[in-house]
Amino acid sequence: MTTRQRNDLTIYDAAAAQWWSDDIKWVRTLKSMVPGRLRWFDRHVDWTGKRVLDLGCAGGFMAEALAARGAEVVVTGTRPDEGDYLEAEDADFTGLTYRQLDVTDRVVAAALADELGPVDTLIQSQGIVRYGRQEFARDVWDDVIDVNLNSVMDIARAFHAG
Repeated sequence: MTTRQRNDLTIYDAAAAQWWSDDIKWVRTLKSMVPGRLRWFDRHVDWTGKRVLDLGCAGGFMAEALAARGAEVVVTGTRPDEGDYLEAEDADFTGLTYRQLDVTDRVVAAALADELGPVDTLIQSQGIVRYGRQEFARDVWDDVIDVNLNSVMDIARAFHAG
């Protein structure tokens, strides 16, 4: 049995090629959680025609579920084109619109907000982590803070109505 470091995100790298299949138990578990997560919202929201922006998912399970409920879902990722995910990770962007976005670039985030206009739901799931004592290097620390904290506020400001 292999012992993994707590919060070892390399498991995502190892699973990337099979992300959209049901071959990996913990990925199946993540997928199976989506209906429960949406059950509460579904009682209060008719997703039909709602405009949803899902950041940092690159076409994740929540985005697929919302699109299936009739939402117009835009997803973002760091790669130039959704085709970069399709080949490498067997992703499925059916019913989703993809935009490349560097969440740390405030100008680009503001431009995306101008392009898309108002959204009904903003999902911010962007995030990075660094291990192996890398997190103590100032430039790495700054990168993590820029993605995990600063970008959340910058995106919220860019899409805030009013």
